[in-house]
Amino acid sequence: MKINITRNELKLMATGFTKIVPGTKGPACCGLVRLSVRNSILTAQATDLDQTATFQFEKAEGDGTGEVFIPFQTLRDLAKGTPTEKVTIVSLDDNSVSVTNPLGEHSVTTTLQTEKPADWPADQEDIPVSEAIGFLPSFRKIAPFASADDTRPMLCGVLVDTNSSGDHPSTLVATDGRRLTCFNSLRLPLNDKDGIIIPVTRFLLWNDLPNQVDLGIAKTQGQRWVCIKAGPWTYVTKTLNGCYPNWRQVFPKVDPEANRIEFTDADALALGKIIPALPCQSGQVGVISLQGQNGSLHLGGTDSVKKAYTVPLTGGSVYSGPGCTLYVDKRFLLQALNAGFRRFLFSGAGSPLLSRDEHGGTHLLMPIRTEQTPEPNPATPTPEAPATTDPENTHVESSPGTPPQPAAQLETHQEKANMNTDPLNTQEPTTSTSALEALQASFESAKTKLRDAQSALVEVGASLRDALKEERQRRTEAESVRSTLRKLQSIRV
Repeated sequence: MKINITRNELKLMATGFTKIVPGTKGPACCGLVRLSVRNSILTAQATDLDQTATFQFEKAEGDGTGEVFIPFQTLRDLAKGTPTEKVTIVSLDDNSVSVTNPLGEHSVTTTLQTEKPADWPADQEDIPVSEAIGFLPSFRKIAPFASADDTRPMLCGVLVDTNSSGDHPSTLVATDGRRLTCFNSLRLPLNDKDGIIIPVTRFLLWNDLPNQVDLGIAKTQGQRWVCIKAGPWTYVTKTLNGCYPNWRQVFPKVDPEANRIEFTDADALALGKIIPALPCQSGQVGVISLQGQNGSLHLGGTDSVKKAYTVPLTGGSVYSGPGCTLYVDKRFLLQALNAGFRRFLFSGAGSPLLSRDEHGGTHLLMPIRTEQTPEPNPATPTPEAPATTDPENTHVESSPGTPPQPAAQLETHQEKANMNTDPLNTQEPTTSTSALEALQASFESAKTKLRDAQSALVEVGASLRDALKEERQRRTEAESVRSTLRKLQSIRV
């Protein structure tokens, strides 16, 4: 078997495989790439056992039939050079290949020992796929709202709920426990009453992956697999198995006349630069305030010495309501704005913020409780109506006379016994939660002190370099003076 591959395609392959091949040491198969020739078509495949990516070369030349396993780092190094140059790989026997690497007018040929690893996964049958218009852009848009907490694996993926009706029966859902986002503007070729949880992976977030994809799902040996085909790529990954929280019961009914914040696109763009620069008080890292009064809107922050800062929004953003100050995580607010959410409704300072865009997107953001946050008044309940299952009107409403909860809760069957860990649970912090917050505050304080110490060491190092430079200059000048004196002393009158 003989293979000729241009560096340009090798580079594209290597760039995609960096999202698959683990950076740390893992199973033997994880550091290898399988090159296969079938019917004169060359493919490359990489896996980490949970996900597999296959790249089909378009301009490569393959003679014969067979496969070889080559270290990924070797192929990555071969991709460096002139894009049009071709690398030649020839199979010598079952366990060795020769690799010819052109270097300008010369070529270097080396022999590599190759062997199929015992843990390489068995080939799966092809998963039937169909066109999934808009899936990948929507997936990338909603992925930042999924959890990154490995202790709650069900929240580390995006749920594809196919139980809706109408022209757009498929809804993408993501939550991390403090906010929840869903998009119901898709019609996907999937049908599963329990929903499908697709993990958020580096490969699916890779910007060079074509947006137009085909999507399919299959089940083998009790495990469901999702297949995505995009351009020359075929990507197969395990779904997350488990019960996703009942997201439809989270969205509260909010009186649109209570409190309303509307950001303009100009202010949303400006906030991308303002929010990261806002100071935050030690122990409340990332907490900023939204202050609405008399139609105007201000952002506020407090630094480590409790000095308050206020930034007025002058790009046309408005606030409607009796006046309110609420506290939110600045990262969460910025991500919501980046996702296109502009209009937020909420009942009060301690109530969740509800936003809907014009493209089938709904976002729920929980505020952060502080000493200044007023408690909801249980004596003035808001009458609510029965819950609905329509994703385009995802309110959870109770019977008349039922007091509104401070925030709705997401709940899985496995988590009913542990209500304090439910997503979007806004009960008062328990002792363990306060201890964790104190530990986080101590960590942030230590990190700040460490940065200060590092800065001081950098300054000391710079001063030391300046002192050494001055010392060398002084010695040079002293030696010049001594040399001049010796010359003068050598003159005889």
